[in-house]
Amino acid sequence: MENIALVSYNDIPSPNPTYKYDRLGEMSLCRNLHYCQRHGYTYLTGLNADPDSHPCWQKIPAILAALEQHDWVCWVDSDVLIEDMSIPLSRFTDAKFDLITQCPETFLRFLSWPRDLCYQNMPLNTGVFLIKSTDWSRQVLREAYSFRRGIPEGGIWDGIGEQEAILEVIRKQPDGLTHLGYHPQLQAHPKHGQPGVLGLHFYGNYAEHRIPEVESLAILKRWEDKVLAGGELPADKARFHYACIQYRESQPEINRKNPEFFLYSEEEITAGTRFTQTSCLLH
Repeated sequence: MENIALVSYNDIPSPNPTYKYDRLGEMSLCRNLHYCQRHGYTYLTGLNADPDSHPCWQKIPAILAALEQHDWVCWVDSDVLIEDMSIPLSRFTDAKFDLITQCPETFLRFLSWPRDLCYQNMPLNTGVFLIKSTDWSRQVLREAYSFRRGIPEGGIWDGIGEQEAILEVIRKQPDGLTHLGYHPQLQAHPKHGQPGVLGLHFYGNYAEHRIPEVESLAILKRWEDKVLAGGELPADKARFHYACIQYRESQPEINRKNPEFFLYSEEEITAGTRFTQTSCLLH
């Protein structure tokens, strides 16, 4: 039996104008714990955060530490909820590869891109991935982690995070991409979940306000009850996703993302809601 660890981390920002991290993030950690207890995996969280780096970089030292004592490490972002608790991680590991990531053409299928373009634009997605304890893996992670110092102290994060850094290191190697294996069911957009998918990725943040606060809190409470009980996830995934990532209150509009940006129609998000629709501030 392979010795596998699941690693995750949730950072609650301040200020915190959405429910993504203090509600969804905590649900994710709880769900991961139940999953690991069920399958006998080591679960590692509560990292020693580097205050000088964006939270996205914390996964690299955490994974490196876990690789010292495990054959494989599975990283799960804190905006991912495990959908099918019965699926073992051994379904995704493959001894021929050092890193297993989501198939780009399945994760990006909503864009209707050709297969080659999917692999060109996103050959690596670090929301959910598995990495094997090898010298290659450790070298890639250490070199990628050094990139974090390229962001000036106090500067605005420009979206260049650990995923881009890891990919840059791999692409510099003549045979780097041959170390990557792909699986179609590691993670999916909540709308595209289907039997056999491990995790649903409730990505994004700072969306335009659509669901009234009282309804958002009711949705979140119902999901929390299910997660704490270790049960199946509720069916209203679209509204839950949006309740997590929308601004808690309506704000003056400055470039906020509407439901369509996150692949939902207005009807999917506002069904049954009676209120005056307004937009929100861009963070």
